[in-house]
Amino acid sequence: MKKKFKISYWMVALLFFTMVFSISSCKKDKIISGEKVQLKMMTDTLTFDTLFVSLGSTTKYFTVSNPNKEAVEIGKIYLKGDAGKSFRISIDGDTTNMAQNVIIPGKDSIYIFVEVTVDPNADQLPFIITDEVVFETNGSKQNVILQAYGQNAHFYNGESIETQTWTNDLPYVILNSIEVLKGHTLTIQEGVTVYFGGNSAMYVNGTLNINGGVDSVDWVTFRGYRLDKQVTGVAYDQLPGQWTGVFLMRESGVHNINHLKMRGSQFGLNVGNTTLEGLNTVAIENAPTLKISNSEIYNSSSYGLFGFLGKIEATNVLIHDVGKNAFAATLGGIYSLTHCTFYLRSSNYFDHKEPAVYASDYHVYNSQRPALLAQLDLKVTNTIIDGTAEEEIIFDISTNGQMKSRIENSALRTREGLPNDVISLNNLINEKIDLENTAQSNFHLKEGSILIDRGKNMGVLFDIEGKARDEKPDIGAYEF
Repeated sequence: MKKKFKISYWMVALLFFTMVFSISSCKKDKIISGEKVQLKMMTDTLTFDTLFVSLGSTTKYFTVSNPNKEAVEIGKIYLKGDAGKSFRISIDGDTTNMAQNVIIPGKDSIYIFVEVTVDPNADQLPFIITDEVVFETNGSKQNVILQAYGQNAHFYNGESIETQTWTNDLPYVILNSIEVLKGHTLTIQEGVTVYFGGNSAMYVNGTLNINGGVDSVDWVTFRGYRLDKQVTGVAYDQLPGQWTGVFLMRESGVHNINHLKMRGSQFGLNVGNTTLEGLNTVAIENAPTLKISNSEIYNSSSYGLFGFLGKIEATNVLIHDVGKNAFAATLGGIYSLTHCTFYLRSSNYFDHKEPAVYASDYHVYNSQRPALLAQLDLKVTNTIIDGTAEEEIIFDISTNGQMKSRIENSALRTREGLPNDVISLNNLINEKIDLENTAQSNFHLKEGSILIDRGKNMGVLFDIEGKARDEKPDIGAYEF
């Protein structure tokens, strides 16, 4: 009997606790009321970086927390201002600009997601738009300010253009690439900034002239169009590969670029590109010519300056922080590099293994067909070719190739040395060159640098910053 009684007791006890649990589970959380009930906002102001008009923003969010043990019912959440004309909100997953009777359980939170699109106006300078997300709870009101900076711009979306001049009245935004038609010229004046959308490029079948000013604020700038930051706080503008690059196509004209700052592309500035069908007609006679001076290219995920049987005259050009080569030439071409600084190192975005300068006289596009061959004519004077790798300059010459190359009064980092058929005069090989701070992309010469007064007078009167060079110029893009 005793054993039987104990079993019945535990069965009753189990039934009792099951009923209590079921009743408590079905019971609704107590909702507190009163004007003193306050919500906890993650921020009092949600700010969007400058946005181009008509282009939507990335999504930002903030949380709204209930610090109480009991649930709180928000009577209404809504946008105070333009009711979704510029700002749009999503309340805990529901896309709506107004919600009622939203319950936040005790010690819990909800998410408010926000997007914004800025309407155009007549302003040339950036302008600000604002709104508020308002929370009405038991007769009290709280709010979070929304603010965004807008910028009007000239937009080009997958267009082919004829002759025109871009001036510094508004920024230029290129979406889905742009083409300069054959026989036409695009001229870009000082102070212009061109923003490229993802996977966008500039293809020039005509002529490109860039006339940046000497003062750094008057340089022309090519960069990606993302003006915001990643969740880590790093600006997208600091990342490589934000847009495709600039391509001066086969049979285009003579291009002049002065004072250009170009960053964040995939393939940099390219000279002599063609289609697959046009490979059979590629020759030095139909190569475009680029004359580039006083310019900087960096944060390209592949190349800085690339020639494909092209013609390039580069003077006072600084190229750094690229993923592959600062300067690369394939299938030969005619190249002159004077007072340039090419310096590569590893970083958060690049594992530096490729040489700063690569030059070849051939191109293989089909393993079933012979390689294309053309003469390489490369002249390097007063130039820094350096970095953190043991080999920063490579000549990749075919057995049947012809090469006319001359390097003089330059600072080179090389383990293997130069080929025998490269004329080498007065070069500094594997010397400590003493640049100011390469880790912070400062490539000025330190006082006492071995590069000071070691250049050859080539008639280049000024350095990349407009500083006068003397009769004994320094090696590199900067004069001490």
